Amino acid sequence: MTTTTKFTAKVFSVILASGLLAQLAPMAEAASWKRSNDTQVSTKGSWKKTTDVTTTDTSTTDTSTTGASTTDSSTATDTSTTTTVADTSSSTTTTEEQTVAVDINITFQPMSQYVPVNNLTTLNVAATGSGTLAYQWRKDGVAIPDAVKSYYDISAATMDDQGTYDVIVSNSTGSVVSNSAQVTVFVDRTANMFWQPPTTREDGSALALEDISGYRIYVTNDAGSLEATYDVPAGQYYHYFDNLETGTHYFTITAIDTSGMESDFSDLMSKTIF
Repeated sequence: MTTTTKFTAKVFSVILASGLLAQLAPMAEAASWKRSNDTQVSTKGSWKKTTDVTTTDTSTTDTSTTGASTTDSSTATDTSTTTTVADTSSSTTTTEEQTVAVDINITFQPMSQYVPVNNLTTLNVAATGSGTLAYQWRKDGVAIPDAVKSYYDISAATMDDQGTYDVIVSNSTGSVVSNSAQVTVFVDRTANMFWQPPTTREDGSALALEDISGYRIYVTNDAGSLEATYDVPAGQYYHYFDNLETGTHYFTITAIDTSGMESDFSDLMSKTIF
């Protein structure tokens, strides 16, 4: 009589991660900001000061009198002629415009983000300038109380946190407003499951990969009822779940060998959909 040795107790190194891991990785890399001398985004602001300079030209009125004498045999007449030359005085106002630069450069702008409900996200800004820099974060144009640092944390995102964010950076020379960043909050109804294949049987003997025909994933709910099973082919060490309902879901996996024998369950993993 031939007996077949069972698999090792369970599939190991099982990881349950957000199903958006692959999609969001490029965003996460972009959001991991570093200030580089080679790649800086510079935003420079300025304000204008207007000075009125008034120049007044005043001229005088000249009056001259000339006399002319005419002699006649019968009558002598002395006629005086008065000539008045008028120069109207004028007042001219000249406006000089002076530009005073605001000494603030924003070297890293806030970035738009997609945030799952109940997750943490952080908005960042980096700036240089003279003196002490002050910060005021705004949401939809309204100042956020106590948001006065170079970063702003949303600790447990809700739908109310969706909106457009920016930050005012100021010092003694003036202020500059950063670019806007859009924060989108969503319900993440996905999960990704990763695992490593078993390498030994229950008695410690080696198990070759070609002896594994596939894997079976079991999903249960809060009440312990089985929601679904998923068969995964050998050589694949991940599975993607989507459209998960609100509540807590539990995941476990087994390995199946070429003779149809199934291993014990792996450690139980869970994910809660809010």
